Amino acid sequence: MEDELIRTVDYGLSLGASYVEIRGEELMETSLEIEDERVRAVKQGVDRGFSIRVISSGAWGFASTSSLERLREACTSAVKLATAASRA
Repeated sequence: MEDELIRTVDYGLSLGASYVEIRGEELMETSLEIEDERVRAVKQGVDRGFSIRVISSGAWGFASTSSLERLREACTSAVKLATAASRA
């Protein structure tokens, strides 16, 4: 995951951003369903989220995603939003 985050920062800089920051969080959950003192079900899951903020053309842009595979897309959105904000 760390390699993908670094590649995405580099990608944002290549789009013209002067600053790129990515924050990520991953939460692993386990739940047990118990009935009559017996375990009926065990469920495990992973929740993940990323936020990206950039400075491009002197303005801030923000985006977020829950998918590691969509980090580049979110980074592109953040840069476009920053560029648009700089024109406002």
